[in-house]
Amino acid sequence: MFLSIGTSGIVYPAAELPLRALGHRATVVHINPARFDVSSQEHFLQGPASVMMQSLIRKDFGSHPAS
Repeated sequence: MFLSIGTSGIVYPAAELPLRALGHRATVVHINPARFDVSSQEHFLQGPASVMMQSLIRKDFGSHPAS
């Protein structure tokens, strides 16, 4: 899994990282408060990184992840 968090994905060389991840069959998830176009192979979660990451962690690990 490749998480692209808080970036527009238009500035190179960082913009190439999701493409490389897709090339290695990784799941690519973009998290950003501003919506932008992604391919049909990518996922987009719109919202502040802090809120979206907390939501993902709770969904996958429950309300009290092990520390």
